[in-house]
Amino acid sequence: MARENPVLVVPFPTTSTGLVQFQFGSISTSGNLIACTSNLNPVGVFQEGSTNSTVPPRSLPVMVYGISKLKLDTATTVGVAQVVTATTVGAIAPAAGDVVAGLIVEGTSGAANRIVSILLSGPTGSTSIN
Repeated sequence: MARENPVLVVPFPTTSTGLVQFQFGSISTSGNLIACTSNLNPVGVFQEGSTNSTVPPRSLPVMVYGISKLKLDTATTVGVAQVVTATTVGAIAPAAGDVVAGLIVEGTSGAANRIVSILLSGPTGSTSIN
C-alpha cells in the first residue's frame, strides 16, 4: 500500500467545497485553496477534503513537501519513476509543456481513482525543452 512521509503539511484557508483528499490544489487570486486545473502550478496535495456542499471548512491541510498519497486521473497510465502533472481529478503523465508536479515512488495505475505515493516537488516548469 502507498506510504506517506509528511515532511511539511501547511493549513491554507479555503471557501471552496468539493475539494477531494489526495488531489492537487492551487491558490486562487483571492488567496484561498481551490482544485488544481490542468497545467497549473499546484501548491501541494490535499490531506483532507471538503465534501460538505453548504459549509466549507475554514482551512485544509496541504502537503507541500514530502511523500504523499495521490489519487490518479481515471484515464492515467503511469508507474514508478514517472513524473506527473496536476489535473482537476488528480494527476496524469505530463505531455510536452505541462508543469511537472512530482515523481511516483510507489504504486501504478490501472483502475479508476488509483492511489499511489508521490514525491512532491516544487513545480519545475515545462517538460519540453525550449
